[in-house]
Amino acid sequence: MRNPIAWLLLLASVSFLHGQEDQSWSRFRGPNGEGKGPVVQFGSKPTLENSLLWKTEIPGDGNGSPVTWGKSIYLQSSENNGTQRALVAVDLASGKILWKAELKGATAKVHAKNSLASSTPASGPNGVYSVFWDGTDLISTAHSHDGKILWSTDLGTFKSQHGAGHSPIFHEGKIYVNFDQDNKAEVVALDAKDGKILWRTSRPAYRSSYSTPILRTTPEGKTELVVGSTAGFAGYDPQSGMELWSSPTKHAKNPLRMVSSPILLPGGLIFGGGGDGSGERQALAVPAGKSGAVPIWEDLKSFPYVPTSLMIGDNLISVGDKGFLTIHNPANGEQLSQIRLGGAFSASPVLSGKDLLIAVSESGDISLIKPSEPKLKPKSIALGEPVFATPALHGGLLLIKGRKTLFCLGQLNILFQGE
Repeated sequence: MRNPIAWLLLLASVSFLHGQEDQSWSRFRGPNGEGKGPVVQFGSKPTLENSLLWKTEIPGDGNGSPVTWGKSIYLQSSENNGTQRALVAVDLASGKILWKAELKGATAKVHAKNSLASSTPASGPNGVYSVFWDGTDLISTAHSHDGKILWSTDLGTFKSQHGAGHSPIFHEGKIYVNFDQDNKAEVVALDAKDGKILWRTSRPAYRSSYSTPILRTTPEGKTELVVGSTAGFAGYDPQSGMELWSSPTKHAKNPLRMVSSPILLPGGLIFGGGGDGSGERQALAVPAGKSGAVPIWEDLKSFPYVPTSLMIGDNLISVGDKGFLTIHNPANGEQLSQIRLGGAFSASPVLSGKDLLIAVSESGDISLIKPSEPKLKPKSIALGEPVFATPALHGGLLLIKGRKTLFCLGQLNILFQGE
């Protein structure tokens, strides 16, 4: 923290925000996975020195993103030797570690850009819900907000050449997990009160995907759970797990992993894409709610493999793995503009307020971009630490998990402007 007065102001501001659920970034990429949150202000010449409120070293290693609830931040980690997993709670105001709930684990092979703790938890009024890979099985857990284990449910063996990274979502008393692995795929629903498995619905299986589900409200006002993977997109009844519709993907060459998560586009479209290490890509915009629907448009080169895209105003915005920011027309996939940010990206970009795109490269460089002025040179802040996790936005604060450190950035005055 820069000074004691700043700490007191931040403490007062976070106390003011406590209990406002709409301020919480409660799952991967925030509310319904849209990647959009409150305004974060930076100085006219943003630097780490004038933007950093605090930073905290998190024990162990992990590429999972932080989530928030009330005055707390939650994220996962793994001991460096792989023998332990943990859910860590951090105080939003000070960066102090509040508690660390430990679970058993074992070392296992992962991709160089993955870790043994790459999942993002989901938070709710009664607890924090996580998916851990112990090296053999995926384990779903619930902890109270003060760190007590509420339940633990073994979801079964997980196999993939790249390791795990499955993030749950919480909705109306249930936990949903897209349990996708090599040669086996299913969607699982658990009771948030006791961890009991309520239903498991099988999906066509290809290669392990890491896409996080979203919710869709149908024109009739009903809620669907929408899942994307190598197999394509499908909608499920959140109560029963019954498949309501599916739109299988036709692969040009090899079946591609879907690492990014689906998003909703105007006109009732679902958008997402896949890829693999060969450089092959496939992005699709598909009508939701129609079984067997063919894509409205398809792109085989312009969209990311790992980072998830987002809608800003009337535009579809993406930050590619190789550092190109692109703007597309969501109705037909036409590319409208492209700029090079530089560097490689694994973290998904997020939107602060209405017109500040925040993108963090693997080298830890934060680009602050005005999508309404795509040719304007982005402002940049260097964290000085590798980053593979998508940032979180909470109450005017920007939270970024580096490989070892949790950073909290912003300007204090934004917390008093009612944004």
